Amino acid sequence: MLRIISGFIPAYPHPTQVVAVSGTGFTASEAVDVYIDTTDTLLLVSSATGTLTGSVTLPASALPGAHYVTAIGRRSGDAAQAAFTVTTPWAELGFGAAHRGWNPYENTVGVGNVASFGELWSAGAYSNGTMPAISQKKVVVATTAGVAEFSTSTGTQIWSSLTSNAFYGSPAISGTSVYIASINAAALYTLSLTTGATLHTTTLGSGAYSSPVVANGIVYFGSQDTNVYAFTAREAGLVWKFKLPSIPGGAIVANGVLYITSRDGALYALNAAYGTEIATFCAGYSFLGTPAISDGVLYLSTEGGRTYAYGLLADVNAAHAPVIPPSLSILHPDMRLTVSPNLAPSDKGPNLNITDDAE
Repeated sequence: MLRIISGFIPAYPHPTQVVAVSGTGFTASEAVDVYIDTTDTLLLVSSATGTLTGSVTLPASALPGAHYVTAIGRRSGDAAQAAFTVTTPWAELGFGAAHRGWNPYENTVGVGNVASFGELWSAGAYSNGTMPAISQKKVVVATTAGVAEFSTSTGTQIWSSLTSNAFYGSPAISGTSVYIASINAAALYTLSLTTGATLHTTTLGSGAYSSPVVANGIVYFGSQDTNVYAFTAREAGLVWKFKLPSIPGGAIVANGVLYITSRDGALYALNAAYGTEIATFCAGYSFLGTPAISDGVLYLSTEGGRTYAYGLLADVNAAHAPVIPPSLSILHPDMRLTVSPNLAPSDKGPNLNITDDAE
């Protein structure tokens, strides 16, 4: 028997994800090759009782859809296979808690084929135009008449929930739960990704237009009551709340810091674990949107028409300093590496060519 377990959602790992493989029933103390589809990826040795364990990194080129992991004993020929499904999920507004708006796992559509786009399906009504959340072959959409889930393959509606409530923020998916805040019901809802059933209802001081952010098992969002809330993702228990002088805008989380804008013209940096204020940056104009962070720089726009970039001032010169090549004296060969059969030996001396368009 062979089974595959991914690090987060067992049935739906993404490209480049490290997944664990384990097997039983193999010949004792035998070398066993583990293949991802047709590529021999890992060599394991079974235990004295015929079990084996190991981990492999799925290739970045693994396309969404069905794949197989196969284990074959080198001496006995004992073999087992297990199927798994690769997806490239987009679980919340801006892809992740940092709201970078970039899916690093997307490997199907690019400049060479995007012109072939065509409508696959359309479904539903009353959408508020916010960003859907996609995970486990399901797409969850917020509407002005509830929350709806559709099959990514066919567009068939799987469930509709909370139809008497209006939602103006994007949903967020974490594991098998959906998180979304309502404006008219003044509540944060935790729904089952499978059935749409309400798992938890957390009453707020006011409704919320903002989209929840999920990071490290905590759900964060700002409410019209001017509080920033942090709830546990599992039980929806209050971790902390932080009072702002004005209505908060969008929030992101990166490296333990929660960044949230406010209509008072300030950007707040809070400790994501404890809700304590770390720093405040004033721009003088009201913030309505959501910031984004990339390469250590946070970007945001204001109602005044200006775009701001915040970063570590001490690192400005360091970021533009020339990169010095490592000394050859500290570079040592890895004797475990073998010569690739695709590389033919060369009779030329060592050389490295780098093409630069400026030359």
